[in-house]
Amino acid sequence: MDFSDAGCSLGELFCRRGESTTLEKVLITHSSDSISITPLLYGIEKGFYRKEGIDLSFRVLRGELAVSAIVNGKDVDYIYGAGTAFFAAVLGLPMKVFSHDFKSVFFYLMGNSRVQSGPDLKGKKVAVASLSGTGAAATRASLKALGVDPDRDITLIVIGAASVRMAAMEVGAVEAAIMPVP
Repeated sequence: MDFSDAGCSLGELFCRRGESTTLEKVLITHSSDSISITPLLYGIEKGFYRKEGIDLSFRVLRGELAVSAIVNGKDVDYIYGAGTAFFAAVLGLPMKVFSHDFKSVFFYLMGNSRVQSGPDLKGKKVAVASLSGTGAAATRASLKALGVDPDRDITLIVIGAASVRMAAMEVGAVEAAIMPVP
């Protein structure tokens, strides 16, 4: 072996020696564009995955749709969000969590200008991306911490992307929304 190649990835070694390598196409999803996916996007942009033989693509896709696609063998290979996969596994779906890079979730329950305290949300609508997954769990926990029963006191409205939830809150269609960090 030529030791001048020490420290190179296997993909780089094949390329240097003129051998053809085929990149494995992989699609990974997350429910929103937020700070939490920065490491993933940085790795894609810098070509870290390509160097390891993976042509990694990223798409924003609601958690339950990604779980359904994975379970049914369609297009999506991975979810970048252990919470959604964990909740799916608890329900008996064939999911495995193999990595988690944050010790806590990065969600905030934000209210519009009419919301000054938890009781102001009673009888109101709160926007979520889905009824399952990490965002829904964070919403329920936040509401309980504010003294609001998420099953009786409010109505959860599934809206999807964070930008759409924010817009719904701004125009008064909902009083609050669960949001990822900006």
